[in-house]
Amino acid sequence: MIGWLPSRREFSRAIDAEIARLVTRHGEHAYGVAYSRAREHVQTEEDRRFNQAVRRELAKRLGIGYGVDAATRWLDRR
Repeated sequence: MIGWLPSRREFSRAIDAEIARLVTRHGEHAYGVAYSRAREHVQTEEDRRFNQAVRRELAKRLGIGYGVDAATRWLDRR
């Protein structure tokens, strides 16, 4: 009945680990890096889903709009 739960937990852990890696390596530019990676690389459906989840969660944690480009984020800071 809840056979999907372990895989969902693993997926969430992988997202958290990727976010931690991006933030550690790129700081406030982590969302831009994740956004660029998703747009510039050919991906499988699984990779696309993972990168989309990473960007969505990262945007939520950083308090920015999901799918917002760097120029718009910069203008919103002013």
